[in-house]
Amino acid sequence: MRLISSWLTAVFMIYLFAQQNIMTKEFPLSVNIGYAMLSFVCAFIVISAAATLLRNVCKIDSGWLLFISAALIVMLSCGKLDMFGCIAVMPLILAAVFFTLFKDKLRLPKWSKKLWPAVIISGAAIMFFFAGVLIALRYYNMYAPTYDFGIFSQMFENMKNGFLPYTTVERGYELSHFAVHFSPAYYLMLPFYMIYPHPVTLELLQGAIVVSGVIPVYLIARKYELSKPTCALIGLIYCFYPALTGGCRYDLHENCMLAPLLLWLFWAIERERFIPIAVFSLLTLAVKEDAAIYICTVALYLIFCDRGKKMKITGGIMMVCGIAYFIAVCAFLDSQGLGIMSWRYDNYIYDPNGGLFNVIVSVIVNPGYVISNLLDESKLIFVLQMLLPLGFIPLFCKKFSRVILFIPFVLINLMPNYYYQHDINFQYVFGTAAIFIWLFIQNCADMKYHSRRMAVAFCLAASVAVFGCCHWKLTNNLSIDPDRQAVVSYLEQLDTDLGSVTADTFFVPALYKQKELYSITTTEVPNEQSAPFADVVLLDKRFDAYQTEKEYYLSHGMTETPVEGAAGNIICRLDKAR
Repeated sequence: MRLISSWLTAVFMIYLFAQQNIMTKEFPLSVNIGYAMLSFVCAFIVISAAATLLRNVCKIDSGWLLFISAALIVMLSCGKLDMFGCIAVMPLILAAVFFTLFKDKLRLPKWSKKLWPAVIISGAAIMFFFAGVLIALRYYNMYAPTYDFGIFSQMFENMKNGFLPYTTVERGYELSHFAVHFSPAYYLMLPFYMIYPHPVTLELLQGAIVVSGVIPVYLIARKYELSKPTCALIGLIYCFYPALTGGCRYDLHENCMLAPLLLWLFWAIERERFIPIAVFSLLTLAVKEDAAIYICTVALYLIFCDRGKKMKITGGIMMVCGIAYFIAVCAFLDSQGLGIMSWRYDNYIYDPNGGLFNVIVSVIVNPGYVISNLLDESKLIFVLQMLLPLGFIPLFCKKFSRVILFIPFVLINLMPNYYYQHDINFQYVFGTAAIFIWLFIQNCADMKYHSRRMAVAFCLAASVAVFGCCHWKLTNNLSIDPDRQAVVSYLEQLDTDLGSVTADTFFVPALYKQKELYSITTTEVPNEQSAPFADVVLLDKRFDAYQTEKEYYLSHGMTETPVEGAAGNIICRLDKAR
């Protein structure tokens, strides 16, 4: 074990001071063999001395093997390994955890128990940095497009001024966003936006909302009488669970509220507190029309699980309310809005007028076809990204009733061929992630003590590895181009009395104060629908279609107005002829 630890330490030092890309076959040519041998010998001597001096205090060999394995995996996962590379290092993680925690029975010193609150807070801070701060910097880097952050930036500004969720960006005319998605839960975010009304507030708020889910996760784990260190580690697993940060990567969406609200609902169920169950069920339903799927799934679970008669009755009430709410909202969207987005299930709709009813019939009478559509290459990678960080433990349910909780994963993420619903970097994963964390806690509680220690430690290391693999590149957002900063500043300060404004997609979020705002959709030949006319048109000089769009607007009588300073390197402003 000491030889392996010394070798891993030497490899870590080589990688740490490497001047070339380590992921190439030529890398060994740049390694100083003498330095590598010296690193190995020094590591062996230091570990041996520490093991001798501290033999009555702690197990140095086991502890160092676990530490250096984790450090090496974190280094490799941070921008150096892809998803399949992460899978390849999982046996190393498993071997390190097995030999140190299971076979050698490594234990932490008693004084470390006082550090667990700080450990959770540190994990939450790291999660907020990635899910909040780095995502907010997308705005200043002009990575956030019209769809969907431009919509919500204008919508919240209108909610601040008139309390109604109107936007002209979403469909090219003034429209309530609730005609597209019924999401009254957005009003829970409005008070925070009004404190500092700016698009960045929305990004930071989303990160804070998702991070807050660590509180019910810890409380649920404590309800199962798991030790405080185990509960703290499960809290860290939540913080580094890749899907939760990934769901924030495409800017603000109401779905972010699903994670903490569902986890608080699960906590209320575990505690059998019926008023909180009702409150969090209603708040979850208010997130979006399809949130009823989560409530009905949890209700079905309560009906069939062995939690007593009161919980079965509660499940029945939740089921009736969830179905009634879903029917009412669908009727509202069909009559007052643009209808529900059943087109995402077009691969199951055999009758053009059948809608979601066709999906239900397909599941019942043609399950073979449904199963054949559940997995392809992209969906398989998605399944690995969702379950590998949790060691696939949510699958190992001792009680059949828990299998019911996989319904949203199948129905929302795997069944549709709409790519974004099975990609962890979009907002459709929050509800499933919350359910998987709950299943993870329940199934861990069923394990024996030593197996649980090993499982939790492995899952923490696996979560960190996959997290780094998936999200380390977000740190590139820390570098902001001065020209882009100048553009954002120019757009934010643009006079709101100009009349209507049409802009290219990455300009739209910063124009959130404009009352009549439209977005350009790049097409081969611009037309009035893809490139709406307005009093002011702002074109992005970086786009391939820039010259075509400029000539289109100039041919319709618009005139170019010079944009001074660095912003002029990117913005072309055209004004309507007076």
